[in-house]
Amino acid sequence: METSDTGLTKRLSLIASEKSLESVGAPVEDLVDPDVRAVVVRADHPELDRALREGRDELIVDGEPMSVRLHLTMHQVLANQLADDEPPELYVTAKRLLASGYERHEVLHMLAAPIAEQIHATLRAGEEYNLDRHVAALAAPPGSWERQRTQRTLKREDPGGRQTARRRRRR
Repeated sequence: METSDTGLTKRLSLIASEKSLESVGAPVEDLVDPDVRAVVVRADHPELDRALREGRDELIVDGEPMSVRLHLTMHQVLANQLADDEPPELYVTAKRLLASGYERHEVLHMLAAPIAEQIHATLRAGEEYNLDRHVAALAAPPGSWERQRTQRTLKREDPGGRQTARRRRRR
């Protein structure tokens, strides 16, 4: 059985890589501090940190625009949820996905997807946060993630078509 300190340390260790923690001189226990979490999340994404320092708010990833700030913010929201163990199903899902062989960072992306859906529903339709829907969505990976991965791969097979259409709309 895990003690609460052990459980907290394990949850915090998902937030960033050991290399990122070392780069900012923070032990994993320091991730209880939200300010330290913010610094370490940026350190865990050196390419995004560099983009922000260069004044770029958007990067092209797999042929699609990605908001640097939004990506880092989603990691920060997830880091806060892990640190607070709220909802507790988040860490249960993380352990399940890690045990299935997924890498830590990919697991974070899987866990962030339901959060992004909740935020999108709030912005699009003014819906309130729905814990039951969030918890239900946490049960979906890895199957849902693998389906999305397949769709992203299929989209990449014809990147020129999308870029041409996007260019036409901008004119």
